[in-house]
Amino acid sequence: MKKRIAKLLTLVVVCSLSFTVVEADTGHAVNEVMEDASVTIDEIVLDKAPGIMEAARVSGEYSNLDNSGTYYLGNSIPVYNYVDNMIEIASVKYYPVIFNENVIGIIIARLGSENEVLLEYSEAFVSELNTSYKLHEAVCIVFTNDCQLVYLGDEVKKINVEINIDPNFTESSSKQILSDKYNLSTSTNSFALKMSDVQRNIKANNPIASYVSYNLISGHFIVVRGYSVNSVSASTTYFVYIMDPLYSSGYRTLEVSAKAIDKEIQYSALSSGNKYNITKYLEL
Repeated sequence: MKKRIAKLLTLVVVCSLSFTVVEADTGHAVNEVMEDASVTIDEIVLDKAPGIMEAARVSGEYSNLDNSGTYYLGNSIPVYNYVDNMIEIASVKYYPVIFNENVIGIIIARLGSENEVLLEYSEAFVSELNTSYKLHEAVCIVFTNDCQLVYLGDEVKKINVEINIDPNFTESSSKQILSDKYNLSTSTNSFALKMSDVQRNIKANNPIASYVSYNLISGHFIVVRGYSVNSVSASTTYFVYIMDPLYSSGYRTLEVSAKAIDKEIQYSALSSGNKYNITKYLEL
């Protein structure tokens, strides 16, 4: 059975049962909050999908979303983390987005700080998922410490093997690169990055080089390059656009908490529902 919802312009998202996948267990963190609710996580994602896809389209980085027509949302794809020689179910859910019989992106669902379901749009794993869709092969994605594995039927493909992070690449060297190569002067902000900070910088046409702190000794750099706001009745939804060098797809569109204007923006890896603080950022 197909369910149609039309919310934004010509964008229609339909629940499709034709995507052949291995169904995941029900242990996802995004399901735990819904145990006593009358609505399922799949229904929430289906309802919110047009919003995140419209935000992604507005970003200008996803040419496939400029097409008019019907978009389909496939069944969720199992995602696992391989940690300490053990497989555990990832605390996120992946849904393929299908247009004209091609997988063009994925919608990722995870829990926010208020236990609300937040969505992300990305083009990660599109090539592999498209192969699975065309061949009707079962598929799952496994994240390890040093690479990402996509299992298609009996075959496995490694992606981004051995991601090397230079431990000497710090905030000070980032400032030096921007100064020496691009003649840009920056100031360091050692405070949590909030939505109001994002709006102020982007309105001034300034992207934000941001440092994500994993722990006291390690972290990750991203660039916040834009945002959008969707206001419907009394409800307001914020989206931020980031460039993430850890993933080949690069661009990610993230829904953030409805209360984000006064709260800090947090970062999550594609494989995880864990949220990390942005502890420093550079302003032009």
